[in-house]
Amino acid sequence: MSFRPKRTLKEAIDLRDLSRISADDLLTGGLEYCQQVRRHATIARNSPQPLVCAKCGWAVYLTKNGLTKEYLWAHFSGASTDCEWFTGKCLTPDQVGARQFAGAQESPLHKRLKFLIAELLSDDPNAQNDVEIDTRLDGKIGYRKPDVRVTYADRPMAFEIQLSSTQLPTIIARENFYTSEGRSLIWIAWNPDLGIKSDTPQAFLDILTAHNDNLFSIDEETTRISRQNRELTLRVHWWGEGRIHNKLVTLKALTYPSEGLPYAVEKPAPWHQGFKDRWIRIAAPDGSSWRDKKYLYQDIIAQLNLNVTDTELEIDYQIDALLCLLLSLENDKIIGSRQKNLTEMLHTFLTTPSRQPLARIVEHAVKASGQTILLSRPKTQQILKHATAAPQVGKSSIEAQIVRALFPAWAKPLSSP
Repeated sequence: MSFRPKRTLKEAIDLRDLSRISADDLLTGGLEYCQQVRRHATIARNSPQPLVCAKCGWAVYLTKNGLTKEYLWAHFSGASTDCEWFTGKCLTPDQVGARQFAGAQESPLHKRLKFLIAELLSDDPNAQNDVEIDTRLDGKIGYRKPDVRVTYADRPMAFEIQLSSTQLPTIIARENFYTSEGRSLIWIAWNPDLGIKSDTPQAFLDILTAHNDNLFSIDEETTRISRQNRELTLRVHWWGEGRIHNKLVTLKALTYPSEGLPYAVEKPAPWHQGFKDRWIRIAAPDGSSWRDKKYLYQDIIAQLNLNVTDTELEIDYQIDALLCLLLSLENDKIIGSRQKNLTEMLHTFLTTPSRQPLARIVEHAVKASGQTILLSRPKTQQILKHATAAPQVGKSSIEAQIVRALFPAWAKPLSSP
């Protein structure tokens, strides 16, 4: 059977409210947004209201381009090849799983790790019953065979090994099963090599989303300390301030929420809020140091996967001046400028020729921030009219992408097509 070449699935419809999520929305929404959409699309697949292709109506999910790291819509298995946006033959989760490890049920490393965790738990006085490996657990919604299960300090627990290969439908099914049984689930990786969050393997992103953005792992050090203290010790990884952090934790130190999986570290503020807080801290009327801004520009580039340099953001795209103005509007005070008030700051921005292509974005920001009174003065109206007469950046421009990511509440619309 032949299949058409892969095409771009340009838009999906969420049947809950008939809202549309375009391929451009995925490109500009940022990692956290795409992770939430990906999880929802997978959960909703078998519900009466899935996310569907806007062309053929078949259920869709999010996949990631391995080269560009961009998220893309794709049809679930079974979609018609006649769809104009057909994305190519798709495998079911079971078919994908069958292809892993050359048909073997699990890798040698997976097997070794579950026996290691069982060994460490067996020597831990907090483990109150026999540690079980791959033992069938019958429940209200079927059954599972957790890699390791135990009652730990009066809490029924299950441990599943994650080695960057488990499919999201499988992840969600296991989470739902253990939740329905009142059993706390912890996904555990082996010594992951982590850096920029956007470069994290997709399977790790899928499990840490349910763990309140925590990723748990074991390695040589945690194994040594677990044996030394006779208490299972894990390493928790989390992202904050634009970088990766980690520390050692015991099971008793975790937070066990009524909904969701256990976690060790509170989820940091949303990326956009943390970024703006850092920008405000370094912004000063006499200009922040290039070193400080460079790190923030690099954070934007990594978060939004932009094909641009930090120097270009500073000089060619006028992001420094744009963000200082928008943050001043949002906070109702001058940030990063020597101007006396918001009106003066707005006038200076709009009368600078290199910044006039951003006039529509600024006009929208003034209104979205509740500062509409700034536009009531005839002089301001005249300056704005002159600035908007210049060619304006489009909604897919780098400037518009950055503003949508940092000010999501202002997102619709930011500029004309």
